[in-house]
Amino acid sequence: MLFHLHKYYVVLSFILLFLISCGKDDNPVTTEDHDEHAEAVGCVIKQSDLELVRAAQGQLTGSFSVNENTESAMLSFFLVAQDGDLFQPEEDHFVLSWTSADPQIADIIHYEQDGAWNFRIKGLDAGSTMLQFKVLHGDHADFVSLDIPVNVSEDGGGKS
Repeated sequence: MLFHLHKYYVVLSFILLFLISCGKDDNPVTTEDHDEHAEAVGCVIKQSDLELVRAAQGQLTGSFSVNENTESAMLSFFLVAQDGDLFQPEEDHFVLSWTSADPQIADIIHYEQDGAWNFRIKGLDAGSTMLQFKVLHGDHADFVSLDIPVNVSEDGGGKS
């Protein structure tokens, strides 16, 4: 009988050790960890207070136009929360990233002095391409935008 009680104590000890080692700080599914991710349903890109592009919940409105061999004015990237509010992640471990479907036509220029969530579009050659924005968190993307069209017009070719 004593042997059977001893087995139960050993099993109970392992269960308690397992439960203690799986505390809330180590659980990757806790709400505290959830708060560290950029929860967004879309993005908005503004120039000053003017909304140029909104890509949210599968819908895209707006596009970019720039002349070849020029940079756009400074643009600001915002995420759209589920309640519709716009926000920019404040933590340093979030980074704005982008890709251009054809970087020979248009690409993003980011000047450090403009801030983490601001950029410019550089028109390189007449044509059309798509830009996609990502908010990176460590080694993965917390948000990926819809493809956003960019049209680059010829610069006119002469001086006035």
